[in-house]
Amino acid sequence: MKIHSFVLGFLPWIVIIPFPSDRMGWGALLGFLVAVIQLGLNRRGGAAADALILDLGSAAFLLALSVLGFLAPHSGPIEANDVLSFAWLALIAFGSMAVGRPFTMGIARRQVPRNLWDRADFRRTHGLITGIWGLAFAGLAVALTIVRVADLGVAVGLPVRLVGLVIPFLLTVREVKAIRARTAATA
Repeated sequence: MKIHSFVLGFLPWIVIIPFPSDRMGWGALLGFLVAVIQLGLNRRGGAAADALILDLGSAAFLLALSVLGFLAPHSGPIEANDVLSFAWLALIAFGSMAVGRPFTMGIARRQVPRNLWDRADFRRTHGLITGIWGLAFAGLAVALTIVRVADLGVAVGLPVRLVGLVIPFLLTVREVKAIRARTAATA
């Protein structure tokens, strides 16, 4: 799995970061548009449905957040959009695992030869990677709820986000390298 492809999957979520909660309607609308563009490009590129799980989930959430942001810009859900975003991403990760289609596997299938798709180590690795991301997203939702309730602010919230995203990213890179090495050794 090419890491830049994986990171691009989170682009709709990245573009909303600079928007304050009172402007989240616009930020979420921009994120939604990015998700729809990615969805269209990926679909046109021949992506299967399991490769679009993140795109579809992102578009759905960001559309709902955008509507809520315009209708009730000072509501609790808009104020806590970071917590809700990570909870939604955790739901996407765990939901994709529950239906036997870990979202990272769909992304990886676009980049690896078809003969590797049904290998047990390929499936196991992507179950693990998706689980790592699901736990990271759920952990971030909980941690940011604590930051919010304790009113710890950006000085604590930003490092929590960074650690909560960098660790699973590094683990993903490590696992991808390991599966490539195992595949090369058995080829």
